[in-house]
Amino acid sequence: MTAIDRKLGPDDAPEVNRMIGVRLAAFMASTGRSRDKLASGLGVSTHMIARFESGNSAMTAVQLMLAARVLGITTAVLTGEESFKGGAA
Repeated sequence: MTAIDRKLGPDDAPEVNRMIGVRLAAFMASTGRSRDKLASGLGVSTHMIARFESGNSAMTAVQLMLAARVLGITTAVLTGEESFKGGAA
């Protein structure tokens, strides 16, 4: 059971950050979006995108919203709270 599948607590932040990073990387790959493209959309460096992907840095709420927009998905899909329904993102 992941943190998303149960009630979240403050101790779940590292697991949630890793899970979002995995989903971020997967959606980048499936949509053909590069780190450069995502970094430009978020106003951060490609190094920071790599840190988000690895779960070593947490995205802000605004960065989550912008990343979802760049990837053509919702924040709920990016965070795993909702399943991706559709073809190409």
